[in-house]
Amino acid sequence: INGALKGGPGNIQDHMFHSIAIDPKNQNVVYAGTETNGIFKTTDGGSTWIRLRQGLKCTVYQTGYSQIFNITVDPINSQILYAATVNGPGPNSPQLYPSASGGVYRSTDGGLSWTQKNNGLPNTYATYVLVDSTNPQRIYVGLGGVKSTFSLAPGFYRGGVYVSTNAGDSWTALPVPAGVDSNIYVNMVIRGGNILYGSAQLHGTDASAAMGFFRSTDAGQSCARSSTFVAYDPRP
Repeated sequence: INGALKGGPGNIQDHMFHSIAIDPKNQNVVYAGTETNGIFKTTDGGSTWIRLRQGLKCTVYQTGYSQIFNITVDPINSQILYAATVNGPGPNSPQLYPSASGGVYRSTDGGLSWTQKNNGLPNTYATYVLVDSTNPQRIYVGLGGVKSTFSLAPGFYRGGVYVSTNAGDSWTALPVPAGVDSNIYVNMVIRGGNILYGSAQLHGTDASAAMGFFRSTDAGQSCARSSTFVAYDPRP
């Protein structure tokens, strides 16, 4: 795996990886997301790789593409993929903002090309994306809330959990407990189409605002912090 970083010298960014995803229908097909140099794909279990970044945006203010923080493959149609990418945070438009190159991307051709899907998202700091296996049209994305560092517009951009019921074409905010919009939502899993679990880490210094682990029993329409854990021993 090598190649020059777009707009800059060297290939060091090829060696920084944030995410990996395996095709559920073919374990030899694997996707790896880089720091700022797109996505790599193998169809032979890692013996050879191709670079995929057609459609991933790179503005004139940047020397690379958005960081690929998470990749997920549609469990029904593995030609459909989603990527949660980080750059910013900041508004997803207009395109003069460097942050406008991040957010959620969708591919319908096995990663060969990508389309940005940010309609309804308040910022483009997307850290996790999840497909509901019982309804692949329903997608969840976790956004990080943090002060802008790359955007030309100052201010704080709220994080949270968002859902799409049309495969990412538009997004709606799901409720999270008050005071945790500075969290970065880094991991989610769904069971049975209704029970959503997730974790969030705090960006900042006020530990009281850390959400930690959360749970929803109505597909994200409501959620609460879960602070009580009971060890489970699977042995009979």
